[in-house]
Amino acid sequence: MEIDKSFVECSKDKPGTIYADWTDGDFRCLIMRGPCSLCAYVGVPEGHPFYGKGYNDINIECHGGLTFSEPAHDKWPDGFWWFGWDYAHFGDAAFYDLDHGGIGSADLPWEPSCVKQQFTDVIKQFRNAK
Repeated sequence: MEIDKSFVECSKDKPGTIYADWTDGDFRCLIMRGPCSLCAYVGVPEGHPFYGKGYNDINIECHGGLTFSEPAHDKWPDGFWWFGWDYAHFGDAAFYDLDHGGIGSADLPWEPSCVKQQFTDVIKQFRNAK
């Protein structure tokens, strides 16, 4: 499943809206709307060396660094331990900027298609951990 929307269109959706859900080998990938930006998640299967670990306990390079690690909950697919990162760091546009003066000319308004491109390097790091 994949839904491509603009930054402004994503800002109007509810937090938790899923824009992309796919598998890459043994890994499950999600792009969701968070409270103020898009968020990206990689689910590692049971048996992976990082399964059950905290995001501060592993070394994965991604946009802004990992900020999330938990088991599946709510509408998340079961059978995976989830690691995530967000796109609300210095230089990133945030959804609340649209309601408070607009986006700065140097701020990057991340869209699902741009976030998806970043998964290749992240998945490679998870794969090499085996």
